Amino acid sequence: MRPILFLHIPKTAGTSFLLLLRNLFGDNRLRRIGTVDDDTPRVLKGLVDRELHDISCLAGHLPFCFLEPHLDRFEPYTLLRNPVARVLSLFRFLKQQSAAEIRRLRLRPDFSLDDMLDSKTPEVYGQVNNAMLRLLSSDRAIYNPRYPAFWRADGNAAALDNAQSNLARLGLGFVEDMGATLDMAQRLWSVPFALHEYRKNTTMSVRPPEEMAYIDRITSMNRMDFAIYKTAQEIFRGRQAQFAGVPAADAANPNAVFHPVPGRQYSIGEIAGRQGFHEYEQASRLAWLTDENAAAIHARIEHRGAVRLELQVHCIVPDYPAAEIGMIVNQNIVGHRFSPVTNQRGWLRSEPFTPREGLNRIEITMPWCVPVRELSPDSGDTRRLGIALANVMLTATNSGADKH
Repeated sequence: MRPILFLHIPKTAGTSFLLLLRNLFGDNRLRRIGTVDDDTPRVLKGLVDRELHDISCLAGHLPFCFLEPHLDRFEPYTLLRNPVARVLSLFRFLKQQSAAEIRRLRLRPDFSLDDMLDSKTPEVYGQVNNAMLRLLSSDRAIYNPRYPAFWRADGNAAALDNAQSNLARLGLGFVEDMGATLDMAQRLWSVPFALHEYRKNTTMSVRPPEEMAYIDRITSMNRMDFAIYKTAQEIFRGRQAQFAGVPAADAANPNAVFHPVPGRQYSIGEIAGRQGFHEYEQASRLAWLTDENAAAIHARIEHRGAVRLELQVHCIVPDYPAAEIGMIVNQNIVGHRFSPVTNQRGWLRSEPFTPREGLNRIEITMPWCVPVRELSPDSGDTRRLGIALANVMLTATNSGADKH
């Protein structure tokens, strides 16, 4: 299957969705383009020409006009959000930024919502005035502040028609209906297990009463985005009708499933088919389990016969009860023993089990987790953590390999 191309419209719950994609395809095979500028088309072409075989998912705040020459090499996808909610989310996000970042955007230190909506800084103006239109249209002029079309408050009817046409070429989802969105994504990408989302985006909060007075103004500034949003909903409903009553495909997208070879050690960052993990940390070479669901790895194990699963675990504190970590394979509890290597790290080795043909679900549960700020009060880390995985290995029980 072709790689997924995630056209990330700002403030559409993309942080949470990117975490889902990292887990699904493996951090090492997700490529994110962080800077979008005049050089981006050249970067994209080089990536497609030379590196596509190493990528399962490409993501970034990438405008359609840059992506269009390469669209047939990917499975393109985007998330949309109610335009008012998106702009208000941007306001809350910017209020959390550093003083230096706020100065860079030429906003007052105590800027108001009026200040943001009145801003003529291109980076702000483009996001509060029909941002979805700018990213979804093939018209480069409305994306680039060097062109007069970028600054037209009344939008651009031709660009709108083009963006609405482009929607039919994209996989679509909605922040406001994430359950249906993930069900559709599972079908579009042939993922053989149900997807769920870990909510990481802190700006998705209840709307303060003072923001309600701005709904009419934001609506007026984003009329074309509302037209795009309505068209996308109609396309999405049509696709739902096509799938009505049809079970999700059993065939697996090979990029979305772990295929372990017995005897080889895998970094958790290269393992696809994951759920319930935070982003892989390159410096420490591990990924912490989230506190919302049991972490899981979906694997197709070709070896016929009994195997052991070996997990290199890092614990949040030295006296963590690692022996109480749970391991469940295909809904069956699997016994294990913990062999410490340091006071916070060791190997969790399962008893032998026989994998089934097809998809295997390996679950790891934590006895407890703790807020990081309780351990480090000055930390900006708001997560609750217990254990992290560093490496995973599958061992055939007749191989004699039982040590590291």
